[in-house]
Amino acid sequence: MIVSATTKRRKHTERDHSIKTRLAKAKEQAKQPTHTLSKLAVMGEKEIDCRLEAFYPVERVGMDIWDFTRCLGILLDNAAEAALETETPWVEIALLSQKGRLSLRVSNPYAGAIDPDKIWKEGFSTKGAGRGLGLPGYQRILAGCPNAAASTSWADGVFVQELTVEEKA
Repeated sequence: MIVSATTKRRKHTERDHSIKTRLAKAKEQAKQPTHTLSKLAVMGEKEIDCRLEAFYPVERVGMDIWDFTRCLGILLDNAAEAALETETPWVEIALLSQKGRLSLRVSNPYAGAIDPDKIWKEGFSTKGAGRGLGLPGYQRILAGCPNAAASTSWADGVFVQELTVEEKA
């Protein structure tokens, strides 16, 4: 088999591109935990009372850590935005890691009506054009995690998002 110089260059270029892509992805992923912590700091700056409870050390997540972090970020963004529309804004985050299961619960007050048929649709937002990407993105991430289950509920002015991730077998 004869390998031309063009084929060698193409393979070298593809390998360089792959390495650059992986490095860019790693740099972006390295920002994620800090990004999530900065969301909590921004809530404080906006005078949103933020409560975080972690029951037992979280040692394993049961899904890709970056996907989990993105899910958490989406839920925190939505919770903070909704809470700011209320008289007393607050966000409560609870993490429970126990017996091979991680449970996340994000709660916040909300004002106005919630249309369950619309909140999951890409592009729907009560905040105007160019928005409404969070919850559909959240659903896409979870679609790739068969060991994760999400639920959404609201009652008496409190909106709750729950995510449960079973440890992978």
